[in-house]
Amino acid sequence: MERLRKITICFLCFSTLFFAGSIHCFSESVEPEQLKCVSIGAPYKYSDYDNVSFPLYFDGAITDVNYKHVACSADVLKTMSHWDNPNMSPAVADYLKEIGVIDSMNDCIEINGKKVREWQKSSQLACMIMVGELGDNAKMNIDFNGAIDAVRIEDLNQPFVITLYSGLIFPNGTRLKQTQTFTYDVKQRIFSEKAGTDRPNNADFSAFYNGIELKNDYNIVDVESSTFSLDNLLVIPQNSDATVQIEPQFKEIGEGYHYVYVTVTAPDGYTQKTMQFILNRTYKQPTARKVQIARAVKITVGSGLAVLCIVMGVALILKRRRCK
Repeated sequence: MERLRKITICFLCFSTLFFAGSIHCFSESVEPEQLKCVSIGAPYKYSDYDNVSFPLYFDGAITDVNYKHVACSADVLKTMSHWDNPNMSPAVADYLKEIGVIDSMNDCIEINGKKVREWQKSSQLACMIMVGELGDNAKMNIDFNGAIDAVRIEDLNQPFVITLYSGLIFPNGTRLKQTQTFTYDVKQRIFSEKAGTDRPNNADFSAFYNGIELKNDYNIVDVESSTFSLDNLLVIPQNSDATVQIEPQFKEIGEGYHYVYVTVTAPDGYTQKTMQFILNRTYKQPTARKVQIARAVKITVGSGLAVLCIVMGVALILKRRRCK
């Protein structure tokens, strides 16, 4: 009996530890790995249909197997034959849709100003995104199907621009670390990354007041009107998704110095840049004619008051005499 009791206690202890360990393992959230596109190869034609392909290379694996197309709808992927997309299946198509791969491939890849979704208006096979070609799991191909006349690209000697936006999700769950833009040099036949395309963390901006650029802090802007309008202040963020805040929001200002603060916040919500400038409400000296008019008004008013006082005094004296 004692032996059975000890065995029971040991079993309960082991079960408790195992259950606690299981909870710990499943409760931990694992952040997806973030990757970067390290280069884009020169575009090339690879078939009689003038198909054009752009090879993209990343600093880590973006897939576990080769998929010939991951940017069309899950329903279309399910209907593709085994030859067209050998590693695709209805279950895989549903999974890629569920984790956001299909939508991100359509909306986060841009070629010459048009997203993949726009290139596919004529057909979802017009612009195809292939990953893991020839066993290279760190490679992606953007393939334009020349058989679809709407997206036929015949001239490779043009300045292509390819942008990959942050939020791009790859089939193995990894993500693009930051927005990147690559431009194609026709003469050298190479893509180079454009500097400053990290859109989520860009809070740079330019500011103008009445058409005059405010180049640094402590700009002094002289104004003569007591009314301050935000329409006179133009703030242009480099990132179109950034937000602009101007403080204080006063409408009228008195004479003297008044500080104005401009703050631009990047889309990530915490990257900020601030500029301050000073509105100097100056006292405007009246013109010579205004001074003359003012003096004439003062003299006229003063003379009128004097005459009025004399008349009232005479009337008072006459009234007293009558009373006597």
